[in-house]
Amino acid sequence: MSKKLLWSTAAFCALVPYIASAQPDRSPIRDLEEIIVTSTPLDRSLADTIQGASVLTGDALRDRVQSSLGETLRGETGVSSTYFGPVASRPIIRGQGGDRIRVLANGLDPVDASVTSVDHQVAINSGTTERVEVLRGPNTLRFGSSAVGGVINVIDTRIAETLPEQTINGRGDLSYGSNADAFSANALTQANIGPGLVLSLDGSYSDQSDYEIDGFANEEAEEEGNEGFVENSAAEVYSFGGGLSYVWEDGHFGISGGLFDSFYGVPAAHGHEEEHGDEDEDHDDEDHDEEEGEEEEEIISIDLKRVRFDIGGEIRNLGSFIDKATFNFGYGDYDHTELEGDEIGTVFLNEAWEGRIEFVHRPIGNLEGAFGLQLRNRDFEAIGAEAFVPPTTTDSLAVFLVEEATLGALTLTGGLRYEKIDVESTTTSVERDFDTLSGSASALLTVSDGVSFGVTTSLTERAPNAEELFSNGPHLATQQFEVGDPNLVKETAWQTEASLNVASGPFEGAVNLFRTEYDDYIFDQLTGLEEDDLPVFQFTQVDATFSGIEVESDFDVYTSDDLTVALDGSLSYVRATNQTTDTPLPRIPPLFYTLGANAEYQSWFARIELEGSSSATRLAPLEEGTDSYTFVNAQISWKPIADRDVRLTLQGKNLGNTFARPHTSFIKELTPLLGRDIRFSVAMGF
Repeated sequence: MSKKLLWSTAAFCALVPYIASAQPDRSPIRDLEEIIVTSTPLDRSLADTIQGASVLTGDALRDRVQSSLGETLRGETGVSSTYFGPVASRPIIRGQGGDRIRVLANGLDPVDASVTSVDHQVAINSGTTERVEVLRGPNTLRFGSSAVGGVINVIDTRIAETLPEQTINGRGDLSYGSNADAFSANALTQANIGPGLVLSLDGSYSDQSDYEIDGFANEEAEEEGNEGFVENSAAEVYSFGGGLSYVWEDGHFGISGGLFDSFYGVPAAHGHEEEHGDEDEDHDDEDHDEEEGEEEEEIISIDLKRVRFDIGGEIRNLGSFIDKATFNFGYGDYDHTELEGDEIGTVFLNEAWEGRIEFVHRPIGNLEGAFGLQLRNRDFEAIGAEAFVPPTTTDSLAVFLVEEATLGALTLTGGLRYEKIDVESTTTSVERDFDTLSGSASALLTVSDGVSFGVTTSLTERAPNAEELFSNGPHLATQQFEVGDPNLVKETAWQTEASLNVASGPFEGAVNLFRTEYDDYIFDQLTGLEEDDLPVFQFTQVDATFSGIEVESDFDVYTSDDLTVALDGSLSYVRATNQTTDTPLPRIPPLFYTLGANAEYQSWFARIELEGSSSATRLAPLEEGTDSYTFVNAQISWKPIADRDVRLTLQGKNLGNTFARPHTSFIKELTPLLGRDIRFSVAMGF
């Protein structure tokens, strides 16, 4: 039996008998009443969040799920992706990625190698995710100085925080996409197996071939006649996991574990092996030299595995100065092998753990707040002739404090974080120690019912990571020779953001203006040199500024008992400058926009959307530009059974089959975005 059929049968045979009467509400992409746990430990809603934030959950999340976290979130306000093909795609927020964006799994490091290099997949499966929170801007101190650009927190159900509404509930879905012959199956369930005991299980499987485009991916593809697809972009991914929790009136405690397994090709990346011609003893040395040295290119694939275990819980109403305590601990063992054809090239190993505990204290007059402790350890090693990063260990210890005071219509928030970080190259015995101190302050003024204005300012210090300090070698998967600098100093970011939120009658909207000024900003600069026939990228430090604007809005044009018609739109723009040389920084996303119209009629939902980007003409030295593009997307969904959570969806992505390149990608000139994709999915809940 094929894996596709096996997963289909397992997911839906388990679900069909339990389809119950609950009909879920459609979750909008932006709902001002949605509680966002990532921004603060004080359980604030989006309406009370000063900086830009988004929550994806329910149908809105399932409609967005793609083969990677980066592609799932690409198109959210302020979010783009690194796009190393559809599977290796990590989110970028406001033009910043890598170690300035903290991607979290239930508030902790997912333990992968996606920060190490852009060709490495984020080891998170969006298909079994319950909720994704995106926080853009400075109020992210409680998760680390490496969250200076923002936080993406992916939350699953493995550790239950509440008892299931029924003895057993869950959901599952199947989907098929025409582009890349892409198939996926996801299922998760929670069961009340005893007094206060909750068992959670989830599993997913996806498989896709090389994805399709309208034309040739690059010059090499044109020379070889490979038209209409991107070579070596196929992938197969599966994951499964579960947890056991004890839930009582004033808290919960649970343990969980899971496996993430992925095998995917790296588009446009090639290794090579030297082949020798037949030697003849009568040939002289000159003839022999002419016959040796022929090279045969080998495609590069990545075989990735990650095992993870978590412990977490919360205790409320402690009856003392401490009102609530929340604790989480996660351990992961990660490895992936870069294969050149069938031969092992480089092996990456990452063993890490992270723990954090937060205490929310009782109000002191108008003052509410929380404080906590966070510990992290990372043991990273790359093995092989092309291991561009030496074995390193990273340890960090941090303490943080967040306080909030409400003075009538004015809410004031402040935060401090001290972090001690130790980074050591174990082979060279080079060790760097850093002490960072970061702080933020914000004010939110409620002008009237549904209208608020906020201002935030922060100072964040970030220590260079192991890759920025110690890289030195070829990396064939990215077609780069990467060179670090062990003498890098910590970078400092001054951030200011102003926001306006409006929710009045049928209209909801938000505008965010932001500016970040960096001293000693670290980035990998294309030098124009070559080493081992690869372009050299050198980590260096400059002064830099990032500034921009984000706008998003929703408007209910018509509402009745049976029909709702709504319009929505968003716009994101960021401008980044190397102040040392007065030139643009590389791979900054151009202006991006969406315009959409929704209609809901009884059991039907329909949407049409324009998604587009302007051309990239503001370029860093030696950088190539990209053209503008507009995608036309559409969707229609139907819930065929009254009072049953069954949903059929037909989606069209890039219906015009537009050829487009993502400017944020290192390999934009080699790997375009997906062409037309028609996807059909079936989702059921119980």
